[in-house]
Amino acid sequence: MAASDALPATRSGAPLEVYMAVFLFIVLLAVIFGFVGALVKGMIWLLVIGAVLLVLALVFGGMRLGRRSRK
Repeated sequence: MAASDALPATRSGAPLEVYMAVFLFIVLLAVIFGFVGALVKGMIWLLVIGAVLLVLALVFGGMRLGRRSRK
């Protein structure tokens, strides 16, 4: 069995693990920016960036999950 057979692929050919890693990285950035923005006075813009990143991560994850479940 080839190594490529072990990894589920999406329509674009990239392994699903790559998309999950990107999703988790964006969520991690959102949490970090959110905490720093909430805790440091005068850096509310980091909280806003964190919220935007979280929304983008959820949209990105939803698009990937939606494509995967339509097979």
